[in-house]
Amino acid sequence: MSLDKEILTLATCFFEISQESFDSKSPWTIEQFISFFESPFNHYFIVKEEEEIVGFLLLNVVFEAAEIELIGVRKSYLRTGLGGKLLKDGISFLKEKEVETLFLEVRASNEKARAFYEKHHFLDIGVRKNYYKSPIEDAILLQLKI
Repeated sequence: MSLDKEILTLATCFFEISQESFDSKSPWTIEQFISFFESPFNHYFIVKEEEEIVGFLLLNVVFEAAEIELIGVRKSYLRTGLGGKLLKDGISFLKEKEVETLFLEVRASNEKARAFYEKHHFLDIGVRKNYYKSPIEDAILLQLKI
């Protein structure tokens, strides 16, 4: 299998999972997933169940800071601890890389995501007004000191 086909396969899989995770409205297109793989600063983690990818975490790492770009879990695996496992795996990787701080944004209305990250000790550090489109909505900035 060529690298291009592997990337397309992963991008398609991540898109499908994000469709499930975000109620049929993936925040990323397949093309955005493909371009994610082009940066040496980007890293991904997956969880498989019987050879099927059932969850992923996408990170961007620059020096001592990192950002969660996207996390997705198949609907049938929600509330099984899979998201927490992905997050812990990502944080372990970041510790090895001597990253000090992990950031992300979530929609102000996304109470489930906010509760998930609060459970994992992220702190609310600010707001980006009208950050999201379709619909327009504020982003809540979250931070975790590693």
